Amino acid sequence: MSDDVVNWRLLGKHITEMQQQLRELRSIIDIDRRNSRALYDSLTFEVARQISAVDAKVEALAERIEERFDRIEQLLTSRPGA
Repeated sequence: MSDDVVNWRLLGKHITEMQQQLRELRSIIDIDRRNSRALYDSLTFEVARQISAVDAKVEALAERIEERFDRIEQLLTSRPGA
C-alpha cells in the first residue's frame, strides 16, 4: 500500500512539473506572438513606404511626359502654315 502512495506522489510531482513547463511555453508563445505582430507591422509599414515612393516617381514621370507633349503641341501649333 505504501508503494501506491509513493507512485501517486511521484505522478503528482510529474504533473506539477508538466504544468509548470506548459506555463513557460505559453509565456514563450505569447512573446513570440507579440514579436510576430511587431514584425508584421514593420513589414507593412515598409511596403507602404516603398509603394508611396514608387507612386511619387510614377507621378513625377507622368508630369514630365505631359510637359513634353505640351511642348511638342506648342511647337506644332506655332509652326508657320500649321
